[in-house]
Amino acid sequence: MLDYRIANSSVSEGMFSFDLALGVALRNRYDCHAEGCAFLKSMIGRYGNRSELQSAMKSCKDVTAAQMAYFDGSFDSLEPVATLRRMPTADHLYKIESSSSHLVLDVAASSPDDGAAVIQYAWHGTTNQTWRLTPLDDGTYRIECVSSGKCLNVPGSSQDNGAEIIQWPFEGSDNERWYLVPVADGFVIQAKHSHKVLDDPGASPDEGKRIIQYDRNGAINQSWSITPVD
Repeated sequence: MLDYRIANSSVSEGMFSFDLALGVALRNRYDCHAEGCAFLKSMIGRYGNRSELQSAMKSCKDVTAAQMAYFDGSFDSLEPVATLRRMPTADHLYKIESSSSHLVLDVAASSPDDGAAVIQYAWHGTTNQTWRLTPLDDGTYRIECVSSGKCLNVPGSSQDNGAEIIQWPFEGSDNERWYLVPVADGFVIQAKHSHKVLDDPGASPDEGKRIIQYDRNGAINQSWSITPVD
């Protein structure tokens, strides 16, 4: 499940997860629209207390009455935390490691091909296991394999549980845009189009296992650590 605790004071630096993570958390928890999320992301950077933030939310057409009611009912229970997770930036390269198997995202056989399989494999430091994560203007990320220059993609914009992740040239579609949602042991990586998340199926420990999308269920096989390697 999401960690809904937030810090007492606002943080403006984009490298921190405070404003983005809360916006994404609210979108996931309360089924907010992306526009409402973008609004929350901007507002939370400016307002540090409940009444000011509520007033600002009420002035925005993208925040519905239902979303406001949910937020009203839950804000008091959000517990302050002392630390904020740094979000990936385009200035670094990363490995993306499953919290369950401790294997990393890997483009099979270093393939340069469109549609090549994305699997999990033991880390050996090659460029087919190295990823560039570029923040996009809607709060999502492009996740690009360094060896091929192609990006994580849910083929055919599938909405199905079990759809196998591939690499594909980035075209800007929602099936290749990913939310990074901070959780206790890393990040959940969620497809914008389907709201399903990257999943090591069956919490498999096996090298070569295809990575899929699946409904979020809070299991450790849907959590990923994202670590700089440069």
